[in-house]
Amino acid sequence: MKFVGLETMIAAFVDLYPVWFKKPWRKELVLAGLCCIQFLIGISMITNGGVYVFHIFDNYAATGWCLLFLGMMECIAVSWFFGIERFWKHVCEMIGFEPTIPWFKWSWAVITPLSTSVLMVISLVFYKRLKYHTYVYPDWALVICWLMTLSSISWVPGYALYFFFYETKGDLKQRWQQCITPKGETTLKTSKGLTDEAGDFLEMEPFYNEGSESARKMEDSTPGVEQALVDQQPPKYEDIGHSV
Repeated sequence: MKFVGLETMIAAFVDLYPVWFKKPWRKELVLAGLCCIQFLIGISMITNGGVYVFHIFDNYAATGWCLLFLGMMECIAVSWFFGIERFWKHVCEMIGFEPTIPWFKWSWAVITPLSTSVLMVISLVFYKRLKYHTYVYPDWALVICWLMTLSSISWVPGYALYFFFYETKGDLKQRWQQCITPKGETTLKTSKGLTDEAGDFLEMEPFYNEGSESARKMEDSTPGVEQALVDQQPPKYEDIGHSV
């Protein structure tokens, strides 16, 4: 389980900085640093008071409310901004068929965002002060708890505000349109000042397209390839019998 968590974390870093990680030993050094940090945090949980530290991490660090919030935001971003129909089309292309009943499509678009939001509201309404048996955590410990929670979820609205104000141009409507448009899509300004989508950025030209130059070259070379394969085939049993 720990191996899977580390590989997931390092994969995110590699995707963000692929050139930097191409040099030898850099990935291994980052993994070693992550292991040392986690080791030091784990040491604090095996001391005499370590169970109180563990209880804080167990209730506020990447669990419960933060996971519900992040899951809801992911489903909303994919289903309602990127487009559930577009995403479902690419999923069907990857698996090779379209399921008869699109359960996952409905779940990503409606069921999961609705259920996570309801659970999130319920958990806040029935929130109780953190305690372990009879020990009630002081105020400064609760501040640390909520800072740990915000360290996970604050990146979503924080980066959204940063992208809206610093990475987009135009009026509020145009900025919003740029925010909800996939990054790979190119937009062309029309004479009315609006933007038109220049095509689906995930749509790729087929490798073998009839009428293309590469297709004609493949067709021209096919007879020679087929003849070479026939020449390389072993003789049939009947031919061997006649020769004997």
